[in-house]
Formats: sequence, structure tokens, C-alpha cells
Amino acid sequence: YHYFRDELGNGIGEFRAALEMFRQVGDRTMEAWALHMLGSGLLRVGMVDEARGHITHAIRHFHAAGDAAGAGATLRRALEIQEKALGPDHPDLWQTLLGLAEVEAAEGNVRRARAYYERTLSLLENAYGPSNIDLGSSLCEFASFLLQAGDSAAALETSLRASRVNGEQLRLISHGLAERQALVYARTLGSSLDVALAVLPGERYRSNPSTIREVWDTVVR
Repeated sequence: YHYFRDELGNGIGEFRAALEMFRQVGDRTMEAWALHMLGSGLLRVGMVDEARGHITHAIRHFHAAGDAAGAGATLRRALEIQEKALGPDHPDLWQTLLGLAEVEAAEGNVRRARAYYERTLSLLENAYGPSNIDLGSSLCEFASFLLQAGDSAAALETSLRASRVNGEQLRLISHGLAERQALVYARTLGSSLDVALAVLPGERYRSNPSTIREVWDTVVR
């Protein structure tokens, strides 16, 4: 009631109480709804870190229930609030955009998913540079999406770019790590090897030694 009258302080308190009640009775659907509303309210008053945690949990609940539409609605609402508060080009939007890309991809909306992926990558690169760890992991995910969408040329190009970004990250970080720690860290970066190897057997690439050599140089080594 208070939330919808823009009395956000009281409204947030009401959603906290509702969340606790739904958790106690074990209603996961309503818990997800309360998390979504609480996260949206917190975003509106600038409590971004806490809001992000609630919204992330809401999306997980929706996904667990097979409710992609619910996850999408939560993310679109979060994006709307973030854009109003921070502007459309703020780097804090990237996780919300990436979540929307995943939801759209799961629902088979290839064009919208691709647009969200590309916007995510643009925000990350503009904010943090071309060797950012989040950029590398997002590129890996985008490459897998492109492969599933049937765009093998873009999938290969993106997977090679992901490998270069992640390789640079590993080079920068590994100087301060023991060998075993560096190997563990390398596994957390994600790998574009699967995408590149899935693309190469295609007729277009089997007869192209330069492409095969580039994959070997960039990914395998």
C-alpha cells in the first residue's frame, strides 16, 4: 500500500515483513514476488547492493519454478529503475542486462537476447576496458549463445576474443599467485575452447588453415 503511494520507507518495511511471512509458510512463488518488490523499492532509494541481492534471489526462485516470464518481469522492472536512477550507460546495469539476455535466449527470442548481450558487452568495455574479467566471462556466454543461434562465424570470432581477454586477465593476475592458485583461477575465467572446437568442423573452416591456426594460437596454447 505505502509502496504504491510512493511512501517508500514504509513500503520497503511492508515488503520485508511480507518476505519473512512467505518464507515461514514456504510459499516460494510469493517469496520470489516479495523479493522482487523489495529489490525494486531498494533500488528506488539508492540501496543498490542490497537490492541486487534480493533481485538475484528472486530470479533464482523464478527460474527454479520454470517461470522465465517472472524472471523477465523482475529484470525489466529492475532495469527500468536502474536506468532512471543511474542513466542508460551506467556500468552497474550490466548484470541486469545479462540476466535479460539469458531470459530472452531461454524463451527463444534470439534478436532481443542478442541486443541485450551486445549492450552488456558495450557497457563493460566502455567502463572497465578491453581486458576486464566480467567482459571475458560475458563474451564466453555470448559465444555459446551465438553458436546455439546458428551464427557460427560470430560465435568463433567472439570465442577467440573471449580467450584473448581471459588470457590477458590470467597473465595479469597469475604474477601474484602460486602455480596451483593460478591454475584454479584459470578455471574460473570460463573457456571458449568448446565453442571454437564446435565451429571448426564446419565445411567453411575445414579448408581454412589460417582460421585453424588462429584457434590453435589463441585458444589451445
